[in-house]
Amino acid sequence: MPTTYTANCLTTRYYEVLHNHTQVGTLAYPKWYSNLAVITLHTGEKLTTVKQSIWKNTIHVVHNGITVMVCTTSWKGITKIIVQGTEAVYYIKNRSIYHNNYVLESADKEELIRIKHKYNYKTFAYNYELTTTHYLEDSVHKLALLIITLYYVHNNLSATSF
Repeated sequence: MPTTYTANCLTTRYYEVLHNHTQVGTLAYPKWYSNLAVITLHTGEKLTTVKQSIWKNTIHVVHNGITVMVCTTSWKGITKIIVQGTEAVYYIKNRSIYHNNYVLESADKEELIRIKHKYNYKTFAYNYELTTTHYLEDSVHKLALLIITLYYVHNNLSATSF
């Protein structure tokens, strides 16, 4: 059964991810003009993003000094996520010409997460609706994948907006 989450922008650098009005995680950018972020899950675990190349196309997601995910973006804008330990591979892809629909797919091309964004003119930022499919419900990395997908979609929209 699909589960819907919302990501609301509280400030230009802080997003709160909610499920049934309960916070399940946050996405925060500690510095202005930086795409490096801190992800906090409802369990208290903190994940940080660390860029690994000058071109910013490779990001490592680190938990307690250990890389748990490696994310690489191709020149086509498709992001490949490799979960360390399980070696599971996921892809974030844009589904529309207007950059308002994104999906996270497994290597088997099964849709795991659908993301739609809506611009909030009060905060001058995007709010997001994230819908998970039944394929993601059993994953132990569900929330981390959800917020990493939000991180990449947000950074892509920030880079392409005028």
